[in-house]
Amino acid sequence: MPSDNGVETLQRVMFNAIFAADWLLGPANVERLLPRRWDSMHGRLLKAAPHQRAGRELPVERRRNLDPDEFRTRFFLPGVPVVLESAAANWPAIHKWSPDYLLERCGGDEVAVLDGQTWTVNNRPDTEAVSASESMLKIADLLQHVRSGGGWYGALLDLLDQHADLRADLDMTFVCRFGHTNLRLPWHRNVLASNLPTISARTTESPPTS
Repeated sequence: MPSDNGVETLQRVMFNAIFAADWLLGPANVERLLPRRWDSMHGRLLKAAPHQRAGRELPVERRRNLDPDEFRTRFFLPGVPVVLESAAANWPAIHKWSPDYLLERCGGDEVAVLDGQTWTVNNRPDTEAVSASESMLKIADLLQHVRSGGGWYGALLDLLDQHADLRADLDMTFVCRFGHTNLRLPWHRNVLASNLPTISARTTESPPTS
């Protein structure tokens, strides 16, 4: 969260701590110790938010060849958005992945999809922020939907877990240098498996909050 958004530092720290606990330990485990933790946090954040101020548009900086340490200290930790220009320009996926290629490689695989065009905002604190239709689709059906102008969003992370060759088309060392990775987490370890010999994953004190 940016420091000028009217939310006190203590509230930001508490939010990050709860998010980290859910992410690392699992919501069900944390629920036994801190029931209704998100309801309470949601109420405090709404009370602290400066509703009297109008919304505004802010420019987003665009950077090439940004150093990972500068990215972390200047952008990631304070929650400042930045566009990493051409960061993936040389990744094999940029040159290889096309609808036809993915159809051939994994057209029969199923992934979870969300309707990115028809969704509603929820005002009740005990619900998700937005509601959208969710279902399972084969990659072939998802690609056909996208080609026809549909707005389904596919969660493709499972494909990287299942297909090592697709995973190898991505620069996972970039993910480790610029993101939060922890090889003690099974799904991180599985996705990064093809690059384990060359990756020195950095474990951080808390996961991303956005």
